[in-house]
Amino acid sequence: MDERFEAIAAFAAIGDFVERPVKTYSSGMFVRLAFAVSTAVEPDILVVDEALSVGDEAFQRKCFARIEAIKDRGGTILFVSHGAQTIVQLCDRAILMDAGENILEGEPKRVVGQYQRLVNASAEAAAAIRAEMIDYQADPAVADTKLSLDFERAENDSPADFFDSSLQTESRIDVGTELAKIKNVIIKSMDGRIVNQLKCGKKYFIFYDVDIISDFSDFSFGYSIKTVDGYHIAGCSSRDLIGKKMAYCAGDKANVQFEFICRLLPNIYFLTIGVGGRQENNDNDVVGHRILDALPFRVIEEGQTRINGIVDMEPICRII
Repeated sequence: MDERFEAIAAFAAIGDFVERPVKTYSSGMFVRLAFAVSTAVEPDILVVDEALSVGDEAFQRKCFARIEAIKDRGGTILFVSHGAQTIVQLCDRAILMDAGENILEGEPKRVVGQYQRLVNASAEAAAAIRAEMIDYQADPAVADTKLSLDFERAENDSPADFFDSSLQTESRIDVGTELAKIKNVIIKSMDGRIVNQLKCGKKYFIFYDVDIISDFSDFSFGYSIKTVDGYHIAGCSSRDLIGKKMAYCAGDKANVQFEFICRLLPNIYFLTIGVGGRQENNDNDVVGHRILDALPFRVIEEGQTRINGIVDMEPICRII
């Protein structure tokens, strides 16, 4: 280990603190050094938890690169995390633990889909979903039709293929409401159905209503989409798209519609809605009303996708 000290110190990147007592470290410093030491010995088995969430993007990427190298050498990685996308990308097999019990084990994308159904469901629905998983563990052949309600949908038009009532937000936060009020946030398909299960490549509409409570000389409507762990994927505002000022008076109402093509890959996402703008004698934008995580939605899979990541960029490969 002494021979590897310089490499460990360089990887941890905590500067002079590497020579100081561990009790003086922040939790992030401790995790950085612990990971550097644990992986420097090229272990056959590496147990990793949420430690990879510390540090900047460069350090996190170094950690993942080292994990991938251990995996490529034939090492075993036991990765314990709530980061669904990371599990899908990193693992060959996943286990879903609930209250200390292994309730589902299998291919990562399938297990992650069920995990997201479970954590976004009401208490009553969660109990039923949990029972489905346990039944599947006992006899996969019998329970497979029930458990297929994750990201893999049969090609029929039953309501469950478009709207999952168990998919609820527990993280909604309202900001503002003194100057405007957002209501009735929904997503609709091209045929007018209210949906919270979307398919990649299809066109959808975001609708919401706004009650204007105060005068605005330049008002704007917007939305953004984030992953479960808070990464901002996409968003826009009416000001950017329309390119002109829209003035509203107190008491006015607006019906808002955004049209988009879903390019997201199967996962759970959260829609945030926001409105606001500029008022007389104030050149700065003020928040009228913002609803963080107003609406969760799931992108489901049609057939077997062979594309990784978050977004389908519609790649084409030519070998010349």
